[in-house]
Parts: sequence; C-alpha cells; structure tokens
Amino acid sequence: LVIQSKISEVIVGPLVIPGKTSCLNCAEQQLLNIDKSWSVMRKLIGQHQRDDTDRLLLNLAVSFAIAQVVSALGMGDLSISVLVVTRLRFRLPGPRIESAPQPINMFCSCQWGLLAA
Repeated sequence: LVIQSKISEVIVGPLVIPGKTSCLNCAEQQLLNIDKSWSVMRKLIGQHQRDDTDRLLLNLAVSFAIAQVVSALGMGDLSISVLVVTRLRFRLPGPRIESAPQPINMFCSCQWGLLAA
C-alpha cells in the first residue's frame, strides 16, 4: 500500500496484490499518459527532502488506510478494499477526499498472472 505525502495533500493507494491488481508501474504509466511532463516532475518532487505535510491530514489518511487494510484482512480478502482499484487524495483546505480510478496497464509486466492464464 502506497502512501505519498505532500504539503497539503496525502495520496493513499494503490494497494498492490501481485499478479492480480495494478502495480506502482501501472500508476506511473497512468500519470505519464495524462501528463507527458510527469517524468521530469517526478524527479523534481523526489528532490523534496523536508516533510511539511499537515500532520492532521497525514493522520487522517494513514488512519483510513489502516482501517481499509485491517477490514479487508479481517474478511480474509484484500481484494475487497476500495484501495485495490482506486487512489484516494486527501487534500486541504477541508479536508477533501477525492478518488481516482487506478486502472491496470495491460502492457505492464505486473500482468504476468493474467497473461499466463
């Protein structure tokens, strides 16, 4: 499960289940398809060292993520979590919660399980 923090937002997801769901590479490819300058922006974002994320927002997002995973584990099936197919963005002011679908990239190597079937 990926949790990315920025100054006024925290992104939760996707929850990766190897061979069954989209992976981090699928997420990067989706961002690159939407914004061709994403690879340059990713390098700039990666240089950001100081963590100025709003602590209450970060606690809200992490608490939500933990609740999702614990609930799915309690039911014995991680694939029921909304985070398998969605990225959630917790934003200020508010907080606001926005969701974005996390599609599988059929050309990604994470689809080895589907291609072998």
